[in-house]
Amino acid sequence: MGHERELVEFWLRLRERLEAGARSYGDASFGREPAELAGEIEHELLDVCGWAFVLWCRLRRLGGDAEAICK
Repeated sequence: MGHERELVEFWLRLRERLEAGARSYGDASFGREPAELAGEIEHELLDVCGWAFVLWCRLRRLGGDAEAICK
């Protein structure tokens, strides 16, 4: 695959998020109804899309070339 280092970093960050959630909420999420979990995922996906739109707007105001701006 060629991205082993990035994959390890991804999994470490995911683990950090899961551990932070466990500290805050315990393992309560594992007992939630699947429909509730699906609703949470839907809200999170909308947040991700919303943040992507905000970034897209900001990049357009900065000149529109994401590659050049983010280097």
